[in-house]
Amino acid sequence: MATPNKINPGYPQNIRLNGTDPNGNTTEIFSDGNGNLQIVIQDGSGNTLGTSSHPVRIDPTGTTVQPVSATISLPTSAATNMTNGSTSSSGWTNIISGVGGKTTRLWKLIVSVSAATNIGLGDGSSILFGPYYLTASGSIVLDISSEPWFVTAASASLQINNSNAVAIQYTTYTTQS
Repeated sequence: MATPNKINPGYPQNIRLNGTDPNGNTTEIFSDGNGNLQIVIQDGSGNTLGTSSHPVRIDPTGTTVQPVSATISLPTSAATNMTNGSTSSSGWTNIISGVGGKTTRLWKLIVSVSAATNIGLGDGSSILFGPYYLTASGSIVLDISSEPWFVTAASASLQINNSNAVAIQYTTYTTQS
């Protein structure tokens, strides 16, 4: 059994704080004889709230049956789709295929290169990123943030551009909607 938290044992056990709002509702915070913190809230008629006969209402109209309970389901899958890939071709390579009417949002990107090259990202109609020069064994990391790094045009594929025919590896974290 857990031991209740005690108010600083150096203070007397009869500490009381009281407050009353303009509607006559009162709040009293005090330590009981055992040093446990107690909070009592009473309405303007002297009824102690938070009991089965006087529940604390959480709805604004007072019409919802109390107590209210809910079950919250937590996600069972990742919020983004992770894709690993590689290419040794120069030019544009599709890394995430477009889906009709949907945009692709890039949330995180990791790129590494085997030799010197310029790396860029695009969606077939516009360049979204770069080109950026990387030396041999260079890398780019765009870490996850609250906003996507790039959003493609609707139905467009996310593409990577490799200026030289050198090996590159990439990992993307995307969503499509």
